[in-house]
Amino acid sequence: MAPILDRIDEEILKDTKDKLCSDFGIPEIRPFQEEAGIHILRGRHTILDVPTGGGKTLALWFALYYHIISAKRLGTQSKAAVIVISPLVALMTAQAKALNERGIRAVALTSQIKDLVGEFKRVANGDYRVVLLGPEMQDNSDFKNIVLQSKPFLDNLIQFSVDEAHCISEWGPDFRPTYGRLIELIRRLPNTVPQLIVSATLPKDVMDDVRLKLHLGDDFRVISVSNRKPNVALSVRTLQHAQDSFADLVSLFPATSPESLPQTIIYVNSRTIAERMQDFLRAHAPPNLSSKAIRFYHRYLSDEEKAEIERDLRSGILRIVIATDALGMVRLMSVPYVCV
Repeated sequence: MAPILDRIDEEILKDTKDKLCSDFGIPEIRPFQEEAGIHILRGRHTILDVPTGGGKTLALWFALYYHIISAKRLGTQSKAAVIVISPLVALMTAQAKALNERGIRAVALTSQIKDLVGEFKRVANGDYRVVLLGPEMQDNSDFKNIVLQSKPFLDNLIQFSVDEAHCISEWGPDFRPTYGRLIELIRRLPNTVPQLIVSATLPKDVMDDVRLKLHLGDDFRVISVSNRKPNVALSVRTLQHAQDSFADLVSLFPATSPESLPQTIIYVNSRTIAERMQDFLRAHAPPNLSSKAIRFYHRYLSDEEKAEIERDLRSGILRIVIATDALGMVRLMSVPYVCV
């Protein structure tokens, strides 16, 4: 069974922080990232409430890096493993890719994998340090029989994490009920494995609901970081035309070249509105702005279409995306304008 540390080695801790900074190209580890990692190393359940872009993802890997560096000092390779529950395929795939590029073997167990059973066997064999999966995977019989019955994997599991943990409360009741049943998966793990619960959206009522659904009890730590964002400004504009006409959106188009149109995401409440708004904006766009620069995004698109839109946003090809909240948890480049 993976060790719970009573004592944290200061030299290994320093090397852990240095390695994380080097791997992820950051100047320093933030205090909450280190605090969360140390709580996990000591076997304490931890709730991490940090605003989007605040660095909460890095906290997911802190304890793992400590174990990897500790083993390296002893001349061995760490078998420590981390499970991360995540809501979106794109998010899991991006995180797995980022870790693999840094030499940390990671896998996103999604429906896109052709040989899923083969990946289950590799996870069970201890081939991966990070295993990312959606909550629905807990109902997969092969996952239960191969991964959750593997003594080598379970003995080396150092952390169970839930990213975007507010989904447990907001989606668990009806939209994705498997979120409400994560405790069934947790009960199949060794009871010494600490949980790291991470979100940018944890008001007290949601946090209390998450704590109850995951059976954290009273012995857990909460780390909260302010949501204050000095680089974000809000403006409110009075509509001059009927809301369902979309006519006010024409003001988004610049009078000069298409390149002067800042990338903009417009959030709407339904896929029907997203599709209608795309058609309106394409019909009223300046002649020199390609219709391909305007697209809608919602959960009913295929994974391939979603990936293409995310890629075109990063590259700058797309200038306007009309999206439901399906786009809300995908890590994208900085988009200067967001309309709601």
